[in-house]
Amino acid sequence: MNMPFDVTELDRTVKAFYEGNDTGRQAAQAVIADFQKDPNSWQIVDQILEQSSYLQTKFIALNILEDFIRVRWNTLPVDQRLVLRNYIVKMIVDISSNQSSFQSQKLLLNKLNVVLVQIVKKEWPKHWPTFMQEIAESSFAGITLCENNIKIIRLLSEEVYDYSTSSLTQVKMKRLKEQMKLDFSLIFDLCNKVLMSANKRSLIMETMCTIQNLTTWMPVEYAYQDGFIQLIQTKLHESPYQLLALQCFNGILNLENTIQPRKVYDIVFPYINSMKEAITNSNYEQNYALTKEVAIFLITMLTKHKDCVSDVNQLLLYLLSILRMPDLDICKICTGYWETFVEQGDYRQIQRELAVVITEIMVMPNDILRVQDEDGEITQEYVKQSDTAALYDSMQHILQAITKREPEFIQSVLHDRLLKIQIATDITTHYDMLFKISWAVGALSDTLTVETEKAFLKTIVQDYVQLSEKTKSQDWAVISCILYISGQYPRFLSFHHDFMNFILQKVFVLLYELNSDVKDMACNTLLKVSQGFHKQSLRNEVLSETLINQFEPLSTHLNQHQASMIYESAAYIILTMPSLDLQLNYLNSMMAQQNAVVGESFDLLKHQCLINVKFIHAVGSNSLDSLKAIIQYLKINIVICNVLGNLYCHHLKQITPLLIECYKIANGDENNSLPKHIRKAVIQLLECFILSINSQVDILEIQGLLQVIAADYVQSSDQREPLVLSLLANIFEKIDNPVATVWPAILNQTIDIVFSHTLSMLTQNFSDFPDIRTQFYRLMEVIVKRYIQDIFRTPELLDSVINCIIWGTKHTQTEISHTAMKTCLFVLDNALQEEDDVASQFFETYYVRILTDTLEILLDPDCRNGFEYQTQIISKMLRMIQEGEIYTRVFNPEQVSNPLMSNMEFLQNYILDLLTNTYPLLQKSQLEVLVMGMFDYSDDLQRFQNDIQDFLIDIREVDEESVGYERVQEETEAELELLRNI
Repeated sequence: MNMPFDVTELDRTVKAFYEGNDTGRQAAQAVIADFQKDPNSWQIVDQILEQSSYLQTKFIALNILEDFIRVRWNTLPVDQRLVLRNYIVKMIVDISSNQSSFQSQKLLLNKLNVVLVQIVKKEWPKHWPTFMQEIAESSFAGITLCENNIKIIRLLSEEVYDYSTSSLTQVKMKRLKEQMKLDFSLIFDLCNKVLMSANKRSLIMETMCTIQNLTTWMPVEYAYQDGFIQLIQTKLHESPYQLLALQCFNGILNLENTIQPRKVYDIVFPYINSMKEAITNSNYEQNYALTKEVAIFLITMLTKHKDCVSDVNQLLLYLLSILRMPDLDICKICTGYWETFVEQGDYRQIQRELAVVITEIMVMPNDILRVQDEDGEITQEYVKQSDTAALYDSMQHILQAITKREPEFIQSVLHDRLLKIQIATDITTHYDMLFKISWAVGALSDTLTVETEKAFLKTIVQDYVQLSEKTKSQDWAVISCILYISGQYPRFLSFHHDFMNFILQKVFVLLYELNSDVKDMACNTLLKVSQGFHKQSLRNEVLSETLINQFEPLSTHLNQHQASMIYESAAYIILTMPSLDLQLNYLNSMMAQQNAVVGESFDLLKHQCLINVKFIHAVGSNSLDSLKAIIQYLKINIVICNVLGNLYCHHLKQITPLLIECYKIANGDENNSLPKHIRKAVIQLLECFILSINSQVDILEIQGLLQVIAADYVQSSDQREPLVLSLLANIFEKIDNPVATVWPAILNQTIDIVFSHTLSMLTQNFSDFPDIRTQFYRLMEVIVKRYIQDIFRTPELLDSVINCIIWGTKHTQTEISHTAMKTCLFVLDNALQEEDDVASQFFETYYVRILTDTLEILLDPDCRNGFEYQTQIISKMLRMIQEGEIYTRVFNPEQVSNPLMSNMEFLQNYILDLLTNTYPLLQKSQLEVLVMGMFDYSDDLQRFQNDIQDFLIDIREVDEESVGYERVQEETEAELELLRNI
């Protein structure tokens, strides 16, 4: 490590990168990158650490050293490893032995600790058996050295127990864990002595942090030693360490085969009892972490060690008080327990109090529109798939379980709370509670009997109506609650026509409001009510007549999204009608105005196209309005189609000629996005229809439109629409009984689109046309699954399919590579089921190629995202050979030294040669063991994957010959030990 090097110049370069201008930063980055890539740069790390005056330069040097240790440590002779190891140790000791340097160089020291841990993982225990003893003994040389040593122990524990899966082989990980437990007495004694005698806060804090980590795996007999338990107990009553002490006790309670949980309970519960008010007081943010640990402790005792609890009722009450704290994480932890608790049916009074708390803290359900913001303004708030969605489901489950047992109690709780709001001086201060009550009421939907529901809702609705009358000038919050509840109880609406009329009156008044958010709320309510009627097969002529009469006047008052919601509501109402004739009449009446508007718009565009064949090169305002009208018309049809399903076929027949003309005319001007939106919407409409049909005649109705779309895709070159491929995939996936006279043409056209016009777009690289790429592989998967037998008997098509599959498996984009590999597994499975001559031809032609490419991809570090499927393919292919499922040669006998060799012998040699050529520095004996194991465990996927994972970890490191041999021996010994224990 004595190569001459200008550290000052490196400092200037690194400083230019971190603090210079853009030009200087780019030049510096190139120099630094070259320096990091230099295989000999690790040899001057000592010079940099000793001579550099810039901290970031030292970090770069230590990163280089860390990478070297991870990959090339075993290439060093033992004596040189010892020199490097001692250098790092000395530097750590020098910095951490002095209080001043310990504080001023803390960042550098932390990085040195990380480097040392990497060395320990390589050297301990075989080449450094006294490591833990040295750490323990040297800790008594000074307080700051002791603190740093304990931090090193924690870092090592985290590396071995928390982060080792992807960086250590199974054998190495097992050995390190065993050694940690063998040396645990040294760690335990050190931590005990520190806690008994130390006064320095940071030392005690670091020791507690380390113990907290150790309690996740420490031998259970140590955890319950009297002296240790009492030491942790003392820290439980010292403010700086309370949280860590509680975390330690929670860790001990969750240890496998924990032996004396009552001892922990007797210590912790009195503390919680004494701290109850302090923990749950108004200073919530300060006590959040502590409260969370208290909740975990209570739940752990109630679920795992309930027999040790002297007063279960008291623990439940404490957990209820914690549930009231305004924090989602704590709430989720608690409700997870309460969901299980309410299923037991015990502790009636606790369950009642739980119901009260839940109604107080109820969170917003999905798709709710609130109309009152914190400033008193009307506003909307969509909550869809939010982080509160699962929490709402848990709360709903809790309320429903309690309500089924005590419906009268829940009703009285909600009613009493509304009465209290009614007598309040300023109702606006209670809006938040009004919302929560309405959500709680909605959560009880489908829980009550018909009669109970009638009585309950009649009371609740009257309460809200009275509140609405009391706050006429500011009743939006109250009305929103009423509308939400009505959307959850369509059965109640169908039984109470007066209330139904009241709701409809409110809704249609709101639809004409100027405020867009208010109209959104009204549309959302109408949609929820309509969905509820359809779900419960209820009819309401008032609702259907009101809707049909309002379509035309509403059209000028609603935006596109709102209009779509109204039409979607109407579509649900159509489905509740008793006969097909009524449904079709209502559908025709509903779409009459829309058809007229789009007809006028289309005529205008046709006239424009006669003027300018290039499609409105200079778009006027009238043309823009026409384009937007067509797009809105198509979106409304998509919404309706999605609801009506097969029923929509009747309307699609009527408008198909118009759709064909719209698609043809919407092209030519690449600078105008509206025509593209039209084409896209036509495809989406057709795709939506395909997903809802199940009869043969439907495919005939759309054949003309399909041909237009396909022809446009072929001619569009780089402007091709990915949705076309998605549409074709859905067609082949959905249609079970294709029409004989139509289907061959569609299939041939699709194959032409896939292989003649799309594949060439994707094989130049792995990144262009990402959306088309994704849909391409989905379409290919569907075609292969549907026509695999025909593909096997069409050599050119089979060859194209295999080429596509292999190209797909090489992608780093997970969705594409996984789709390709799943398709490959399907092809392999079906090849075994084919007739002997077809199967033999397939395996003779493609077996070695598929295996080779999959192995090469598996060994490529950039393609590890497909490990699960890659190993499935390889193990399946080797199992075919191992179990004799392939009856033909998979190799050309003219290209091997022994034409009479078996497939097994050929493949063992072939894979060994491939691995040897790929990794010339690895020992042949190591590779031979791997190859034999691949065949032996090809029927045990988990073992197969573990062995491959270990190998992939191994090849990140470069070993000496002796180390490689030793590793093979370790693997063999581990196998023998495993067999002996079976």
